[in-house]
Amino acid sequence: MARFIYSEARIADAIGVSRDEIRQIRDVHLSSKLHWKKIGREILLTESALKSMIDLFVRTKLFAATPPKLSDCLPQKHGTNGARKKMRIVAIPMNPRMVLANEAGDPAMDQLLVYVGRNATFAFGDEIEVGPMEGQKGIWQLTSELPRDRRRPR
Repeated sequence: MARFIYSEARIADAIGVSRDEIRQIRDVHLSSKLHWKKIGREILLTESALKSMIDLFVRTKLFAATPPKLSDCLPQKHGTNGARKKMRIVAIPMNPRMVLANEAGDPAMDQLLVYVGRNATFAFGDEIEVGPMEGQKGIWQLTSELPRDRRRPR
């Protein structure tokens, strides 16, 4: 299975082109779910997609510099050394974009505020992967995929 580990934003910075140019290349030359995937708030690419994107930029001479190292295109780590954690949801607050979670899944323990984008698809006990949110101290953000709406009975 393909691993989506390279950040589109970091690729744009490493290559020295705008995000719009990267998006256009992605839309024309790469396919969703096979080469790239939106996870949390980032677009992540596979290694083969990154290599073909860099090769395309080299062939079209859109940048004169040497190709970037693959390690330069990994998502930037923030906060507590960019540590990602697996947590369980213990509460769903009124704010439709947040959930409360902790590592043990115990509501009696300390809870962390996690930005998920839309909390309607989450349930108590769901396991999620989170990382520190850029520019927001004390708030974490979802780094794993959103659960599907269809998995919950209505």
